[in-house]
Amino acid sequence: MRHAVRRSLWLVVLPLLLLGCPAPSAGPSITVTSHVDGQRVFGSRNITLAGTAQGVDEVRVLYNGTEVDEVPVTAGAFAIGLVLGDNASDLRVETLDGLVGVDLELVFPAVDAWTFRPADVVVGQPSKTAVETGLSATRLGGNASATGLFVNGILYLPDPANHRILGYLGLPESDGAAADFVLGQSSFGANAYNDDDQDGSPDAVPTARTLRSPTGVASDGTRLFVADGANRRVLIFEQLPTTDFAAADVVVGQASMDAAAYSACSLDAPIFFARRVAVGGGKLLVTDEAGHRVLVWTTIPTTNGAEPDLVLGQPRSGATCEPNDANQDGVSGDRSARTLNYPQDVWTDGNRLLVADTNNARVLLWQAFPTVSFAPADVVIGQASMTERVTDVSATSVGMVEGVASNGNQIAIADYAASRVLVYNAFPTVNGAAASRVLGQSNFFAFTPNDANQDGVQDATPSARTLNRPEGVWMGEGVLLVSDTSNRRYLLFVD
Repeated sequence: MRHAVRRSLWLVVLPLLLLGCPAPSAGPSITVTSHVDGQRVFGSRNITLAGTAQGVDEVRVLYNGTEVDEVPVTAGAFAIGLVLGDNASDLRVETLDGLVGVDLELVFPAVDAWTFRPADVVVGQPSKTAVETGLSATRLGGNASATGLFVNGILYLPDPANHRILGYLGLPESDGAAADFVLGQSSFGANAYNDDDQDGSPDAVPTARTLRSPTGVASDGTRLFVADGANRRVLIFEQLPTTDFAAADVVVGQASMDAAAYSACSLDAPIFFARRVAVGGGKLLVTDEAGHRVLVWTTIPTTNGAEPDLVLGQPRSGATCEPNDANQDGVSGDRSARTLNYPQDVWTDGNRLLVADTNNARVLLWQAFPTVSFAPADVVIGQASMTERVTDVSATSVGMVEGVASNGNQIAIADYAASRVLVYNAFPTVNGAAASRVLGQSNFFAFTPNDANQDGVQDATPSARTLNRPEGVWMGEGVLLVSDTSNRRYLLFVD
């Protein structure tokens, strides 16, 4: 009974004692609300970094390890204007004593592409002046008429003539680097198309691990998508392959891995030649140049033979598949904002969309991703209007657009006819905008292939800054990859 009374007294007295003691104070805290770690910034590189802070009157902001300013905290909030540099920027917001802070990295994808800039590395040739062909880990079988890709530290370069894709574990830092693995073949010495048993002769049908003239690759960071040109299909690898002769998991454009059917203007066997593939925002796009259209899957297919959800350049069903047939009467007519003529390349981030409309000598830009088939584009690049077709060599026009790419801030256009790559440092908002820079030539009016001294006469050999009929381009953070077709090489411009 005595113990029970004591326990009751403590239950009464203890709360009274606690009320007389101040509660332990919480330490300072900082939260960034305007951005998240790893965020890509598109548009303006001028940002406002903002957030909340408790327990402090000021915070300190550091950019790449250097203090920018001490910022007052007003009503629990802070904000500061910053200008991001190219690619990765390391930011830190901390207390003045540095004991509490938040670290984040923001990425402003960009390539420093000044006019006539020399390439840093050549792949597929032993030097920047060589033009060789071969069958090895260091050579291409012929013209580099394809688009490569660098993703998660892996470089994929299609070699159409050898019916394979060369894979590099890391970005090459010196000319003529050897590939680490190969897709489409079991070794670097094999080059027959659709040769599943690797006996040196083509088999009657393709398989999940064979290729026939692959000309494009794309990735969402997890999967690899291959435009398997003459097999009229796109292969999907659910994980980025890094070993020889890896097998794909899903095929698009065909009902099965051993099919290579084609039915003009259809949806079940729709691709005459799978030239390019793009992926972004969970969407898959494939150019169907023979049908003068772009096929769109609004979600990534997980089963073989899935049909596209949308079509651009033509209606989804009942299409004529004639070029520039705006009224769908079966007769090719005038160019318009929604028609195409032999489109060869496509890019998207899931929001914006670019299409290289090759025979119309232009690139079409949709500022918001279309939600219906046959939707018109918003802006035309390379022409003054949606109905014109001028092929002058200038900053505002293009000769023959074979490739288009973007890193979200810049646009690169491969102008095959003028042996150059045009670079736009921002997405145009009006028709006929001028390019910011040009590669392969010293000015916007030159067009001679491999003309290092710019005298209007083609040189005997290429150089680090010349091009000869480029067809493909790819842009990532700090990297521009150009397929220099007739020089039989890939060029890397690296920041």
